[in-house]
Amino acid sequence: MPGIIIIGMGLLGFVITGAFKRVPNQKIAKGQVASIEKVDMDSDGSSYIAIVHFIINNNDYFVRSKWQTGHPGFYVGQQLPVAYNEKNPQEALVRPKKSSYMVFIGLIIMGIIVAYLSFTGQLQ
Repeated sequence: MPGIIIIGMGLLGFVITGAFKRVPNQKIAKGQVASIEKVDMDSDGSSYIAIVHFIINNNDYFVRSKWQTGHPGFYVGQQLPVAYNEKNPQEALVRPKKSSYMVFIGLIIMGIIVAYLSFTGQLQ
C-alpha cells in the first residue's frame, strides 16, 4: 500500500504542474519570470504564481503559470520553459523545469520498488 501512495504522489505532481498538457503546434521557448503574483487562497494562507515573459518573432508575450506554490518558489529573472502554439503564440503554458520531472519520476520509481518489496514480503 505505501508504494501505491508514493506512485500516486509522483503522478499527482505531474498533473498539478501540467506536465501532461500540450498546446496545438507546440514549440518550446525560454521564458523568464517577469513578476510573481500572490493569490489569496483562504484564511489559511496564500499561494504564488509566476508571470512568465517570452519572445517569439520579436514579439513579447506573457503567460501565467498554472501551478501554484505555497511560498514564493519562483524568483524574478528565473528561466522557465514555455510551450506555445507556433501559429498563435498567445496560446501558451509554462512547463515544469526538468528538475521537477526528475523528482516526480524518482517518486514513481521509489513507489514501484516499495510496492514490489511489500508484495514479495521483503518489506515489513
